[in-house]
Amino acid sequence: MDADVPREDALTLAAIGVLAYVCCDLFHELAGHGAACLVTGGRAGSVSAFHLQCFGGWQGLVCSAGILANLALAAIAWLVLRHLDRASPHRARFLWLLLAYNAFTGFGNIVTSSLANAGDLANAFRGIGWNWRPWMVAIGFTGYVLALLVVRRCAPLLTWRNILIPYFAVAAAGCAAAVLNTVVGFRSALISGVSTTLGCWGFLLLAPIQRGGAVAGEKLPRSGVWISAAAVFLAGFIFLLGPGHRFR
Repeated sequence: MDADVPREDALTLAAIGVLAYVCCDLFHELAGHGAACLVTGGRAGSVSAFHLQCFGGWQGLVCSAGILANLALAAIAWLVLRHLDRASPHRARFLWLLLAYNAFTGFGNIVTSSLANAGDLANAFRGIGWNWRPWMVAIGFTGYVLALLVVRRCAPLLTWRNILIPYFAVAAAGCAAAVLNTVVGFRSALISGVSTTLGCWGFLLLAPIQRGGAVAGEKLPRSGVWISAAAVFLAGFIFLLGPGHRFR
């Protein structure tokens, strides 16, 4: 290995992963469910890191808005990556993880909610007379496969180390927030925390499907800026949003 090439820093990898996941989660709950609730005339009853309860409003849109928000943010991250000529390795890694988490969360939610007939999509289609589940399973599965190919193609540097460090760091962050939840309960929050982090199993398929070694790219040196930003966002995510809040 060339001594002039900076080594990929584990702490920075974990920090960027946590930032990408927190953005994905906040976009799902607040920009998705929360915005749809307010725009359609509803009001928030409670909110935490893993749920948003809405009274009134157009419930079909409110329930599906989290998925739509994740897919929209994934598309934005993909477009920025495609047109970003000279990005720092840290920014490129953040955009790639933002793309991956939002795409895997969005399409994965479509598949699991349709199969289990529970969760966001099932609540959105509740009362619909036609059999929507097989169609949405097919759409979600097709989207997940396409997401895998797009994420794989956009990877700035793909190794098992680069995948597993942020993957498990994000899982630890999600579980830490779930432990403090007092609104939906520990068990439900923990299930949500695990399903939204370790449930993004698409990451585990990226290295096995690669051919010819890792994708070429700049390696990641340590960055105090990214680590500090992640520490601030993580503290807010765990200690402010993690416990949850009820509104009158």
